[in-house]
Amino acid sequence: MHKVIFTANTFSEKQIEVLRQKGINIVKQPSNLSEGNLIEALQDAEGYILGGDEIATKHVIEMAKHLKIISFLGVGYERYIDVRVAKEHGIVVTNTPGANSQAVAEFTVSLILDVVKKITYLNELSKNGIWEKPHVWNLHNRTVGIIGMGNIGSKVAKILHDGFGMRVIYVSRSVKGHVEEAFGAKKVTLDELFAQSDVVSVHVAQADETVNMIKKQQLTLMKPTSILVNTARAEIIDGHALYEALITNQLSAAAFDAYYIEPLPERSQDEYKLMSLPNDKFVLTTHNAYNSIDAIETMNEMIINGLIDMFEGRKPIHQI
Repeated sequence: MHKVIFTANTFSEKQIEVLRQKGINIVKQPSNLSEGNLIEALQDAEGYILGGDEIATKHVIEMAKHLKIISFLGVGYERYIDVRVAKEHGIVVTNTPGANSQAVAEFTVSLILDVVKKITYLNELSKNGIWEKPHVWNLHNRTVGIIGMGNIGSKVAKILHDGFGMRVIYVSRSVKGHVEEAFGAKKVTLDELFAQSDVVSVHVAQADETVNMIKKQQLTLMKPTSILVNTARAEIIDGHALYEALITNQLSAAAFDAYYIEPLPERSQDEYKLMSLPNDKFVLTTHNAYNSIDAIETMNEMIINGLIDMFEGRKPIHQI
């Protein structure tokens, strides 16, 4: 039997049995393993499904002498797996591209509506006995700026254009002809996007060239009424610059679905200070945009097929 450890709990018993019949034994592990515990768990494992908050560091990979495949349950693997070292050791790395794009797109639009309509803030006021009615605004005829017009970005653009009548502008490495034709979208520079948008939505992967790509220079261009929503990695945005922009009202509010430190620190230990801002300024969710039942099932199937391919001598389809 090929031993595969799994640091999540998304497989059904039926799926585990399917793998067992293929000679693959799934061994569940906690989703918050320390480096030492992860090394211990991988000692005799041939496969590893990374579904928790742990990180497959250089040291972890070097110590996993029998490991043949790392399957990442998601898309953005960059901060969790040292892929270069894995490849140097002949370890195949896979992920699940596109599986959660609809889930993340819907969650993104939900955050946009939450911030624009002040839903979380009003809920907090109401439950504290405060009956205030702050002004909100409509999305219709406003401009959304999409940073990263890939699978998720294009779905967000479709929902906001078709459903709310928003004008779409975007930043991407290449012209997206199908998006321009479908939504009348226009490719612009990063600075132009921040100056023109009422809603800025971030959908780029974390890489050396995208860390802090949004900084003071861009934030100072924003309209005072505009909002910034980030369902990509927090590191795309300079957190210190964002805090200053929010407290000086250079933009109205921001919302993140991931943070610079995960799991989250105590508010007093948050060096970026965003967690201390009121709910009408900053909304934070627990890196949960991808986590729909539908997306998880699709990711499970992709992971299962990849493992079967690997251990039956075929190249996994979604190899990185």
